[in-house]
Amino acid sequence: MLVRVVKFIKLDRYERRLFLLACFVSVKCSLMTSIYPIRKYAQMLGEMNLESPLILSKDQEASIVKIRRAILRVNRYTPWKQTCFTKAFTAKILLSRVNISSTLYLGVAKDSSNNLIAHAWLRCGDQIITGREQMSKYTPVAFFT
Repeated sequence: MLVRVVKFIKLDRYERRLFLLACFVSVKCSLMTSIYPIRKYAQMLGEMNLESPLILSKDQEASIVKIRRAILRVNRYTPWKQTCFTKAFTAKILLSRVNISSTLYLGVAKDSSNNLIAHAWLRCGDQIITGREQMSKYTPVAFFT
């Protein structure tokens, strides 16, 4: 536990603040998605079937790297585990706070028992921010910008 505190203190002020904000947004997204049906918060996801641009500025790319790190830290250092949708939704909200457009994808596939399973990932520019590891297994059925 002490090692984690020391690592947190060694972060620069912006990254500490971003980590705490990511924790708060993650909890909010987790609660919202577990309590309410998607129609209650769908407008927060953005406009459906519209993609964000693939080109980013150098400043935007630097912000994206820090936000991706914050999302990974939240997942690694907090007692709760985020779902792929919560990670993507949290990252989308954090990116929108710094005026960076992103696209949240929802995909489906069938598991070995022929049951439908879902996955969410977030793309910003030409980079996949969350959900990269498994996205190739899923067919996108909806996306929001």
